[in-house]
Amino acid sequence: MTDDFERSAEQVRRHHEHIGTSWPILIAGLSDKDEATKSLGFLDQVRSYPTLVFLNEANEVQAVYSGFSGPATGEAYVEQRRRFEAMIEGLIGE
Repeated sequence: MTDDFERSAEQVRRHHEHIGTSWPILIAGLSDKDEATKSLGFLDQVRSYPTLVFLNEANEVQAVYSGFSGPATGEAYVEQRRRFEAMIEGLIGE
């Protein structure tokens, strides 16, 4: 993200299209944890970026993950991917 919201939103939109996702993405503001927390009132606090929120079909929060472990983190990445895939499979199966 940059300090220019419109530019940042456009970058997120392009990435969203590039990876072919079909679900909505919410940009809760620039990198300001207090402002993001205000935008996401259902969370007690945004602790780090990125924050990923899994919702079910009724828009109820099922899980919240903060931070990211990329491929270079080895086992941490494998474990995070396993958790995300299990969460997604569970939500799809509902």
